[in-house]
Amino acid sequence: MSAIWFNAFELVQIRHKVGIFAAQECLMYRTCSAAWDIVIATTISTLTRKNMRSYNDVKDCNVRIRRQFGLTSTK
Repeated sequence: MSAIWFNAFELVQIRHKVGIFAAQECLMYRTCSAAWDIVIATTISTLTRKNMRSYNDVKDCNVRIRRQFGLTSTK
């Protein structure tokens, strides 16, 4: 998987423009682990203020994607 870097502003724009879960699907094929961690961290911090169900959905999605790409750290 080639690493394509996004700055924090671009990640936030993508997340707000196409929606949280669509952004995850788009980015999971394009980013390295560090950039993915930024997306997950900002998404989870936003969702924890709203509702726990969404937080758990995002966290579960993160774990599944990391396993799919052979990334053992699930921060």
